[in-house]
Amino acid sequence: MRNKILIVDDVDINREILRSILEDEYTILEAENGKQALEIVDQEAKNMAAILLDLVMPDAGAGRAEPTRGDRKGSGSGYQWRSYGGGTEEVL
Repeated sequence: MRNKILIVDDVDINREILRSILEDEYTILEAENGKQALEIVDQEAKNMAAILLDLVMPDAGAGRAEPTRGDRKGSGSGYQWRSYGGGTEEVL
């Protein structure tokens, strides 16, 4: 059952607000950076209803991460995560 939502944001208050809105209906998972988010996706992809993603985060090399169609190494999520920074594209 897809009953989990992953909130990815480096700002604590943003995660807190979203959690307070959604926690009555979903199990909330949180990550404060892209690396943590990918670890959670690898473990929980089949149980996730949605990912709420802050597209501009400090650890993305002043770039951004965005989901694109594809498969992330067997996670079952159906997405690849791409980080763009300084004109360079890196598939995570």
